[in-house]
Amino acid sequence: KFSQSEPLVNNAPVLVSDPVIASGLPELDATLIASPGEWDINGDQAPDDLPQIPDPAFDPASADPGTEAPLIDPYLYQWQRSTNATRWVDIPDATTGAYTATTDDLKRYLRACVTAYSGAIQSDGTGRAGAGAVGCTEPTNDVVTDPNEDTGGDGIKNRRWKR
Repeated sequence: KFSQSEPLVNNAPVLVSDPVIASGLPELDATLIASPGEWDINGDQAPDDLPQIPDPAFDPASADPGTEAPLIDPYLYQWQRSTNATRWVDIPDATTGAYTATTDDLKRYLRACVTAYSGAIQSDGTGRAGAGAVGCTEPTNDVVTDPNEDTGGDGIKNRRWKR
């Protein structure tokens, strides 16, 4: 059984504003950063700060008596790639707010999906409860490119200009 000093919130979060890719360009070896969006847990359609939640992977049987579960971020991220920005495939192990594009992403769009948790945890400690809707960022505005590739055959490397 988990021990926690603050009461758990049992309302499932509701997405108020979509997650966004806050920084980064869709280029090979570049890191994209997703922000989680804004979520409501009070039922008033206003953004709330979600509390950190006990880590469901914590095993109290292997911990010292009285040890509390470590607290973790209430947001779960899953980065996805697509060839057409319509059909999406999860990128294995891309489950944090930051993602660095690899050669597998070349000529593909990227996005991040976020699931928020309210702080509730299943009573048997096997997983999370209180999951909200999943919110996804808009796809990157272009496919991932290699900034060092000569795409035009003219000796000029692929360049992106800020708008």
